Amino acid sequence: MADKTNTPTISPTNNTPPPATNIPKTNTAPPPTNNTPKINNLLPTNNAPKTNNKAKAANERKKSMSSFDEITEQGSNMFSDMFGTKKSNSDPFSINKTGSDNGKNEKKNSNVNEKKNRNGTENKNETSNDNTLQTAKEESGVYEVVSENYLLLLGITAAIIIMIIIYFFSESFRVDRSVSKMLVYQGFQQIMSFNYSSLGNKRLGDFYVSSAYNAAHSGYQMYDYTSDKIVLSVLQSSARYLEFNVFNSEFGAKAFPVVSMGYKVGEWKMMVTDTPLESIFQTILDNAFKIYDGVNGVNNPDDPVFIGLNLNTNSNLDCLNLIGYLITKYFSTRLLNNEYSFQNNDDIADITMAQLMGKVVIFASDGFQGSGLEEIVNYSWDNINNSPKHKMQRLLWSDIMVPGYDSNKLIEFNRTGLTIIVPHDEGDFFNTNYDTNKAFELGCQFIAMEFQYVDSNMDNYITKFKKTSFIMKDEDLQKGRKNATKAFTTKPQTTTSSTSSTSSTSSTSSTSKAKSSPTTPKTTIAKDIDKSSPTTPTTTRAKRI
Repeated sequence: MADKTNTPTISPTNNTPPPATNIPKTNTAPPPTNNTPKINNLLPTNNAPKTNNKAKAANERKKSMSSFDEITEQGSNMFSDMFGTKKSNSDPFSINKTGSDNGKNEKKNSNVNEKKNRNGTENKNETSNDNTLQTAKEESGVYEVVSENYLLLLGITAAIIIMIIIYFFSESFRVDRSVSKMLVYQGFQQIMSFNYSSLGNKRLGDFYVSSAYNAAHSGYQMYDYTSDKIVLSVLQSSARYLEFNVFNSEFGAKAFPVVSMGYKVGEWKMMVTDTPLESIFQTILDNAFKIYDGVNGVNNPDDPVFIGLNLNTNSNLDCLNLIGYLITKYFSTRLLNNEYSFQNNDDIADITMAQLMGKVVIFASDGFQGSGLEEIVNYSWDNINNSPKHKMQRLLWSDIMVPGYDSNKLIEFNRTGLTIIVPHDEGDFFNTNYDTNKAFELGCQFIAMEFQYVDSNMDNYITKFKKTSFIMKDEDLQKGRKNATKAFTTKPQTTTSSTSSTSSTSSTSSTSKAKSSPTTPKTTIAKDIDKSSPTTPTTTRAKRI
């Protein structure tokens, strides 16, 4: 191999050879011409001896080409060391073009990098756009689902709302809610039976009696439910006077009595459900005279029970006779003697508490005359002017609050007779309790409240009857006492005479003994009050008793 420093130069001749058109594009040298000088005798010439062994000639050519490649590679490396460039191996004749090619490559690389950066930014933008597009597609998909199933979703939503409304106005919810309210009373109270040993000789007219108006109602006075569960809770909350509005179940002879609320004229029953009166009587019998066992019964089983029947039966004798039959069926052993019946002359206000122990006393409105109830009802509040023996009246709370009401007359009446005070008359929708102080001051014995409606007035009432269902009136309001006659003027809201101030003070101080400051009831754990379904009474006509 020749020395690199003595590399021969190629000088042109007079005869310029034609351009080599058949030079292969591989890394092999072009075929030599007659005028091509020899390079260290390594390249083949036209005068090279021919051999008949083609394979040997091919091998020698390969060796020559390999040697030529080595020479060109060494030259390329030399130029790379001198000029800091590197020749491409793919073109052995591009040694002099290295610098320019390098610049082109750098420019090309710069363009490539810019393109990559641009592509990267574009890819990021495309990714962001893709995410936005995906989100839009998802939202669009949800919208399409909602649009396609709009009616179905609307129907499901409406059904859920209707179910919620039905639940909150369902019988189970309304009844259980009222029962839970009265459980609060029971947790606060410490009810015991009346002390018959020391006070048994006192007359009924000298006591206040814990009383419940519409004792089977679960809430509103119309468009609500009645239930015997409410009756049980009212009994357990101290009430011993229970008043019910009684209607015919239907028109005609097959009607049986039901507890409801509505209008007497036209016999309009405005409650969602009506409870058979027989079921009410069964509940009273099963619980009012049995000691409390944690679910059923009461804490004062020895005390008497007073049942008030506000009859809206339009003198239907078949229904009235059936009522009489049911009373004797369930309470025959607990009814008072015939001497205290509606037809006799005995004044029930004078009966002693000892005589009333464990008894059932029946009060009723007018309209039962000529039926079997005549021999069963003890007092009727609509016959006050017919005979002195029927000394009972039923008043609205608003009646005694009218300016100019004769309070002294009512006080005198209550010394010998009995008065029932109720919150409102038929036709009222909402529950209302009232301030009972005025009724207590007037000596009214049966001051009825709506136990299912909790408010401050009911709290004060429950506080009065915290330990017993019977509270003795002050002596100034009892029978035979006359020093309280001037307690009230014709205008109960003002005091005009000095002579009445002393008696008014004594009356006020006496009634304050029965009235204590309201106390917040303690909460208690609701018990599961479960009763069997009411028994539907038979429609067989009852014979007159």
